[in-house]
Order: sequence, then C-alpha cells, then structure tokens
Amino acid sequence: MKKHHSASRSNQRGFSLMEVVLAMGLVSFVMMTIVGLLPVGLQMAQDSRLQQAKANIVQQMRGMLQQISFDEDSGQNSGQDPDQDKKFTIHGLPKTFLHFSEDGMKTEEANAFYEASFELDDASVKASQGSKATKFGSTNARFIIVTLEYPMYAPESARKSTVFSLLSANQGTP
Repeated sequence: MKKHHSASRSNQRGFSLMEVVLAMGLVSFVMMTIVGLLPVGLQMAQDSRLQQAKANIVQQMRGMLQQISFDEDSGQNSGQDPDQDKKFTIHGLPKTFLHFSEDGMKTEEANAFYEASFELDDASVKASQGSKATKFGSTNARFIIVTLEYPMYAPESARKSTVFSLLSANQGTP
C-alpha cells in the first residue's frame, strides 16, 4: 500500500510570486542605475585620455624648446626705450605644423590626431611682486603660444582647439 502524504502549504520551502517580483524589480532598478552611469564614466575616461595626451604633447614641446637657441637682436630704436633696442628672438621655432598621435606622441601627418602650431608672443613678460610689477623684459623671457587642433580626421570647422602659453627664458647673461 502506498501512503500519500499531503503536504501543507506551511511546510513547503520556496519563494512566493510576490517575493520574486520584488527581487526582479530591485535588480532591474540597480541595473538601470549602473547602465545610466556608463556614459558618464566613458566620457570621463575619454576626457582623461585627452588631457594626458595634451600633457604629453606639452612636455615634448618643452623639451624641444630647451634645445632651441635664443638671441637678442639689437634693433635700431630712438634710444628712448632700452627694452625696444634689444628683442629676444628664438631661432629654430617651428614654422610648420607638428603632428601627434592620439596618445600624444610625435608622428607623421597621415597618422596625426593632433596638429600643433607655434607663435612667438611679442608682448613683454611681467611678474608681479607685491604691489609693484617687476619687468623681466622682452630681452630675458618670451611667451610661445601653442595652438593644438584635434581631431585631424574631422572637417576643419568641426575641430576643437586648445591654446597653451609656454614661457621661454634666456638663461644666458642679461
């Protein structure tokens, strides 16, 4: 003879439909929050990569500028302003564009993501000390304006531009 055990509902183990629905709702909410944060994280990673590449480019340019010769050109002035008699010039400043890859390393134009151009700023350099401004003068220091455009594969109207100002000083005798 077979015995049939009738199990009562209170002895059964498992989840009720309500518990399963609540758990699925909670998991869905957490997953949607994580998926919603992904674009923000990806944008931050891309911005960080761009900043690192720009820092690499500036570091390479600083190294390049340290190898360039500096001169004081004696100009003919009326003699009224001694700073106008001597002009600080930089020989070897690139007249053409320099090209860099996405990670900021120097490359050929065909592989370039960034394009850098240089311009020597003619303004004299001043440093403030307290209430008075001390003039280094254009004979000792000059700003070099570096314009960085990217991405090079985009049309010219869609490119972004970043401008850096590098201070270059003549370490020779004044």
